[in-house]
Amino acid sequence: MQPKGEAILRDFERAYRRHERFYRVTGSGIAGKLQRLAFGPAIYLPLVAWKLGLSPRKNRTVRLFWGRELKADLNDSDIAMLHLCGSLSLSYPEHKLTQFLIKQLKPADVFYDVGSNYGFYSYLASEFCAQIHTFEPLPSVFANLRRNFAGVQNVTLNNVAVTDGTGEAVLHTSAAPGVSTVSDEYKAARSGLEMKYDNAIPTKTIALDDYIKTHTPPTVVKLDVEGAEEKAIAGGSSLFQHHSPVVAMEVHSPQEDGGLSMRPVEKLRALGYRSHGLNPQGELLPLQGDLTLHIGPQAGFSFDNFIFMKA
Repeated sequence: MQPKGEAILRDFERAYRRHERFYRVTGSGIAGKLQRLAFGPAIYLPLVAWKLGLSPRKNRTVRLFWGRELKADLNDSDIAMLHLCGSLSLSYPEHKLTQFLIKQLKPADVFYDVGSNYGFYSYLASEFCAQIHTFEPLPSVFANLRRNFAGVQNVTLNNVAVTDGTGEAVLHTSAAPGVSTVSDEYKAARSGLEMKYDNAIPTKTIALDDYIKTHTPPTVVKLDVEGAEEKAIAGGSSLFQHHSPVVAMEVHSPQEDGGLSMRPVEKLRALGYRSHGLNPQGELLPLQGDLTLHIGPQAGFSFDNFIFMKA
């Protein structure tokens, strides 16, 4: 690992220890609230103020765990927790992936953040990689990326959805900020979990095989496109077959996405990839078979991040 990576990893470990006790408090009701107040007032009180609408949300300064600062509107829980913790809530799946990327990214890497959302992983990759390419279809979220990466030479921003073709599609959006999908199947599965996609807007789309005709192919891809992973892989089949980037992909439990997650896993395996889980230190654990057996209620999370690599 590069010396810069070692320093950022130490920053991450300090942030994790600082907030670990807060996240271990899982009590419910009044007792749980009092415990969270006792163990983490610096997190809990601002979080309560945010939920009650008592704290300003526009153009706030967010300080990431390694010291980088950016501006964001704190309009949903993910960006609010990024503001309070400097990381993605320090939740277990994101905790592992963050460590993996810190340890693995190198100066020559080209990082594609497919489904970048507010861009936490893009900001992290920009500390290490030669190039970063973000793909985010939601206009309001993309505006945040454009503001914070303005003038950064090695970052290319794309206000598009990555799918199996280049053109246009319907983007289903939710009242929850930052939540959207181009997958009708995923929309239907999530609607059964009381996630309502009440709005639809047109969005431009890109197939990765078309994108790399005019851009440097990636060496690392983070893929999280809310149920459209199978289409994204289909649109990049030549990329994955011939350039073999490392892929970090979010996989949901069957209860979460109606069993859609194993289809993109099998697509990658058919292209020669092997699947791996991550241990608490972000190190690879070879896994075969049905990856959804490793997530779900028994694991405490409805999703996890898995790594796909060729031998």
